[in-house]
Amino acid sequence: MTEPYRVVALPGEGIGPEVVDASLKVLLHLAKLEGFSVVIDYGLIGQPAFNEFGKFFPDPTAQLCEGADGILFGAVTRGGILELRQHFDFFINFRPVRPFETLLDKSSLQPHKIQGADILFVRELVSGIYFGPSGRTEDDNGY
Repeated sequence: MTEPYRVVALPGEGIGPEVVDASLKVLLHLAKLEGFSVVIDYGLIGQPAFNEFGKFFPDPTAQLCEGADGILFGAVTRGGILELRQHFDFFINFRPVRPFETLLDKSSLQPHKIQGADILFVRELVSGIYFGPSGRTEDDNGY
């Protein structure tokens, strides 16, 4: 048997723990079906990390993620994701769109318009609000 894959789960907060839990169930089921093994380590990010370490992306979490085969990120409401992206040079986000046939009638879009759609949105995350200056500014007229 091959070496197990090491995945670090960072549930975060809000809906994050629920999403990570469901994702891990899928991953572990897939591992069983395909005959590979996975070791899951858990780390703190976001408000839970801040509560324990005083930082949204603390050094113990970064060290835990170093060398992992994958990082499963849930969600955060305040901080941690930008630090995670900067630390590991994550610069892109993939957003696939493929409607399920059984859910076509539940969409707010007309079913015949989205049936068979297969779209991949690619977002770069290296500028603007992600890593550039943030906040609102005013011009000379107060706008």
